[in-house]
Amino acid sequence: MIYLTRIDEEKTKFSINPRKILIVEKSIGGMSNVHTDNGKVFTVVETEEEINKKIIDYEAAIIEQAIKKAMQEVSRKEK
Repeated sequence: MIYLTRIDEEKTKFSINPRKILIVEKSIGGMSNVHTDNGKVFTVVETEEEINKKIIDYEAAIIEQAIKKAMQEVSRKEK
């Protein structure tokens, strides 16, 4: 999950599965609109670039965890 910040008075943080995001588009004032696969649209404080970086970091972390797990399995089998 990645965390984004709504454009409400409280600047509410929420988590979202980045795999549910279909489109991230620039909005006014450096904000972004996030369109999800269920038709919802969120306007958030983060820029398009910041959101894309969060998505890339999220996916990279998943791949890194999978590689570490695979390496552990290989080293266990070699013993």
